[in-house]
Amino acid sequence: TTTVPHSLAKYSRLYPSSQNPATDAEWQHFIHPGISLYLDAKKSSAGNLVSVRLRIVWNFDSSTNSTDHTPQEDLDYSPSRQFQTRELILGNPIMVFQAVYRDAVVGIRYLHPRTANSTCQPVYRRFQITFTTATSAAQFIDAIRPVCPCRLNP
Repeated sequence: TTTVPHSLAKYSRLYPSSQNPATDAEWQHFIHPGISLYLDAKKSSAGNLVSVRLRIVWNFDSSTNSTDHTPQEDLDYSPSRQFQTRELILGNPIMVFQAVYRDAVVGIRYLHPRTANSTCQPVYRRFQITFTTATSAAQFIDAIRPVCPCRLNP
């Protein structure tokens, strides 16, 4: 497993409830110098991508590089799970994980809960991350592309 840390300039999220997802949620915005994104990529011995885990964490102690903090987001996907889950959700072809990007900003939408047998009605959660550079955002997009459809937002 390879872990790549990225510093973030901003993190925003939207978590609607399953009862009324269109009207009951508001965006929350966070700007803090200690917000980081950790991207863990696991590859097989043949070099094929097995899974990707994305964590967004606050690090209030700048003297350490620890990743043991409680994550604000914690998404774990394998390339095969994306399509297996998509076909299981109510029999509809729903993509469970998608990204749009432009410059240093990346928006991610994911289905929550991600299991088809959950008692909750699944809803899309969204978050937006602003990297400190457009290059970091491009590297992040390249890393998640095998498990996440990524679209440039003109």
